[in-house]
Amino acid sequence: MAKRKGLIPTSGSFESENEIIAFSFHGNGCRFEKDSISILDFDYEFDSVTKDFIYIGFEVNRLFSFVINNAALKSDLKYKYIFLKSLLELESSGIILRNKNSGIDNYDYTLANV
Repeated sequence: MAKRKGLIPTSGSFESENEIIAFSFHGNGCRFEKDSISILDFDYEFDSVTKDFIYIGFEVNRLFSFVINNAALKSDLKYKYIFLKSLLELESSGIILRNKNSGIDNYDYTLANV
């Protein structure tokens, strides 16, 4: 809503812990990048009850792409089977929820309690 009302720019950047993070709104969401690598991309959905946009989740493929392309990250999560196993553990513990329309290769999740 703030973007549509002109309260915030459609794209720009900000500094966080001495790093420059760029953002750009697209369609029904927003993408954040660091060093031209997408680090976060999320979408919103229009809620007809509240007449406002609500957060609908994140794409696991983009998150995994960030993990494997981040040279500074030293983690076993760079192995896809460990990454997916970790997601399934988060899902089974109720921390993340697989979105209804998510296919087997799509893996779209929403954080629980958001």
